[in-house]
Amino acid sequence: DGNRLCLAMKKKGFGVGKWNGVGGKVEDKETIKEAAIRELKEEIGVDAHQNHLEEVGNIKFYFNGKPDWNQHMHSFS
Repeated sequence: DGNRLCLAMKKKGFGVGKWNGVGGKVEDKETIKEAAIRELKEEIGVDAHQNHLEEVGNIKFYFNGKPDWNQHMHSFS
């Protein structure tokens, strides 16, 4: 219906015990959409198809003095 948001409880690492979007890192030779589909299956058991995912935004996080912490987050609907 376009009015729902998929969140999961963070079980380990930074933000443990908090509600968070489903996701993770892109593996070698994997597209961003393929990573999103894999993470949905691994984390919450949802089967998705590339044709049903639309990128709706992205955010870049920069950490001064710690460039290895920088992240680029993609959001899909």
